[in-house]
Amino acid sequence: MFKLKVDDEIEIRMLKESDTETVFALVDRNREHLRRWLIWVDASDSPDITRQYIRDSKRRYENKEALSAGIWLNDELVGATGVVQYEWHNRIMEIGYWLSADQQGKGVMTKVVKALIDDAFSNLKMNRIEIHCATGNTRSRAIPERLGFKPDGVMREAGLINGQFVDKVIYSMLASEWKTS
Repeated sequence: MFKLKVDDEIEIRMLKESDTETVFALVDRNREHLRRWLIWVDASDSPDITRQYIRDSKRRYENKEALSAGIWLNDELVGATGVVQYEWHNRIMEIGYWLSADQQGKGVMTKVVKALIDDAFSNLKMNRIEIHCATGNTRSRAIPERLGFKPDGVMREAGLINGQFVDKVIYSMLASEWKTS
């Protein structure tokens, strides 16, 4: 099971079936906040769907395809992050994330993403990390920009969110560019 200590208050750890109610409740409380940018929110409308997602995530992690993990702040679930997909043959991975509305603007996600990047470059020997964000999602875009990612370009109408096509910017960081502090 994946677990990564970010600092004295924040830990990233893989979700377990026993987390189902906690995850569902957090998504449900933040549904309006999250649905603006995340396509899966409306479909995640019951604990059973959340439980199945956690099961599927475990299988995908065991198959080295992806990673879904909760973000725990002082042992309270405040969001999720992970690897949307690994491209092992090219040593590339894409990071995704979301955070509850009440925890935004406190630096939590920047610390989380930085820890994932450190782990990916040092332990997984990745060469490239990507983050894809809707162009209008300024809060999400601030994370890779703050961490020094470079914008590679914009994919036009690359996502369908709430019946509207949105453009997505692709950010990347190479192992040779990453400086740990």
